[in-house]
Amino acid sequence: MSTTDYEDKELGLKLNLNHQEVIDAWSDRRQQPLWTDNSTLMAPTSALYSGEVPVMDEGRNTRREASVLRYKEKRQSRLFSKKIRYQVRKLNADKRPRFKGRFVKRETT
Repeated sequence: MSTTDYEDKELGLKLNLNHQEVIDAWSDRRQQPLWTDNSTLMAPTSALYSGEVPVMDEGRNTRREASVLRYKEKRQSRLFSKKIRYQVRKLNADKRPRFKGRFVKRETT
């Protein structure tokens, strides 16, 4: 395929947008448009940074503190000693043959 064939082939949609009609249609809105007459983008004045640091919601802080407190209480009450809950499991495990601490299958002779 030559470059002339490629240029002749229509690619995509060729839409013509009347910018003035769009501006007129949206002009009755409260918010001022984001563009000026020369079509350069401008940020609305309400979106400008005022230099203030946003304050976190107090309810959020109390929930976080309660969550951290519950975590710390649970951490302190952990039992690190190995407690056997089912005596039958221990008895069965003790009967099984082991090699280097791992269970192995019994050899059939």
